[in-house]
Amino acid sequence: MTASLWLLFVSAFTSATLLPGSSEAVLMTLLTADGGILAREAVFPLVAVATLGNSLGSLVNWILGRFFSRLPGPQVVSGERR
Repeated sequence: MTASLWLLFVSAFTSATLLPGSSEAVLMTLLTADGGILAREAVFPLVAVATLGNSLGSLVNWILGRFFSRLPGPQVVSGERR
């Protein structure tokens, strides 16, 4: 179960950052694993881990946009790069 939670966290985190991912597919797979037995026992932990991963991934995106958008880049003047 612990490995499944880590897999879900990593999938949710990467899905919320710059990397493409499919955390919803991982979550649904874990919820329906073993005929849905896991779903009845661990719905809250799975949803909580997915939410935490997505929230932290979004926070990383915000930090990247907030602090790294000020880095000097190429300057555009009249549509041409300098």
